[in-house]
Amino acid sequence: MHILEYYKNMNADELEEKLSMLKEEIEDIEDERDAVLGQTGIHLSGGAVKQYEVQINDIKKRIIVIEELLQKS
Repeated sequence: MHILEYYKNMNADELEEKLSMLKEEIEDIEDERDAVLGQTGIHLSGGAVKQYEVQINDIKKRIIVIEELLQKS
């Protein structure tokens, strides 16, 4: 399902709540990534690093869509 299709039927309150949840989620993932990548003595594959970036980029896309929908409402 396209990101816009998923969110476009939500009202402003639902969008605000989802936006708040996504911002918290991205912060948690960034904190986890920084903690994991900041550890010395462990080796992480490039795939593990890439997975963090994929997750963060996906959430950022959803945040942008929600913010645009909120501006229109």
